[in-house]
Amino acid sequence: MIGHSTQEKIEKLVQSCGCNLYDLLLLKENERSILRLYITKEGGVSLDDCAMVSDLISPLLDVEDPLAGEYFLEVSSPGIERPLKRPAHYQHALGELARIKFADKNEIEGEIEAADETSVKLKGEEPIPYSLIKKAQTFYRW
Repeated sequence: MIGHSTQEKIEKLVQSCGCNLYDLLLLKENERSILRLYITKEGGVSLDDCAMVSDLISPLLDVEDPLAGEYFLEVSSPGIERPLKRPAHYQHALGELARIKFADKNEIEGEIEAADETSVKLKGEEPIPYSLIKKAQTFYRW
């Protein structure tokens, strides 16, 4: 688990590159530990942005050592179809299509019309409190 102060330092370094930290995940894939940073930027994230963030973050992680043992750092964009976890995610996705799943297995799809600190509203629907949402993500209709 990454400590709060380390996460704040990571966020500030990402912002110094003109990007925003969208999400930070600690994963285990094929016996490898991975620290994956998702970054966003107005106009889109380039490979150069990912490389720049990675180059800035690596020395911090060498000093802070957030994970015991060896791990791999990955920096990328969250993509077109991305998870929505925090109110800021919903707020930045206004006008996009979202699929929201509830604990009872029901789901709803629609365009995000509004979002605040407590709920999200899809076009033509009542506001949905975040506390009722089990999982949500944007999607693109191909």
